Amino acid sequence: AKRTPQPTSPPTGAGVAARPSSRAKRNASASATELMDDSGKIVELTPYDAAWLAGFIDGEGTIGLYERNSNNGTRKPYWGPTVHVANTAIGVLLEIRLLFGGRIWGSNGTPSRPAHHKPCYQLRWTDAQALVLLEQIRPYLRLKARQADLVIAFIRHRQSTPSPGC
Repeated sequence: AKRTPQPTSPPTGAGVAARPSSRAKRNASASATELMDDSGKIVELTPYDAAWLAGFIDGEGTIGLYERNSNNGTRKPYWGPTVHVANTAIGVLLEIRLLFGGRIWGSNGTPSRPAHHKPCYQLRWTDAQALVLLEQIRPYLRLKARQADLVIAFIRHRQSTPSPGC
């Protein structure tokens, strides 16, 4: 039977929950490939942090595979795993990024957004960083559990399959 962890402290602030102080603080400029603390070790999320982030991703995020072009000059497309959350409140995304890493992208001024809409921002985790994140939040996902399972399986398969050398 699944067990849902109980928060160790009540939620506070504008949508940002209080967190146990035992977890290492994130360095906002840490590596883009892993969730790392100031000493360079992979951050192990507390059950509370993992559940909080999973709930946020369940409600405001997507988990999937997206076609991208390689950066090696060939412009050869490949499928890349991505986890992202979108929100018009940049503050909450900055808080998540500070704690869990990722990159923030803005969509203000894009032709697809009408001028009367608020700017919308996305926080993204890709490739190996997406795997580290998904493995830690997967037990707490409810709505997007199947997508997480498929993306984790895809990444593990890609890691275990030799590159064709093309």
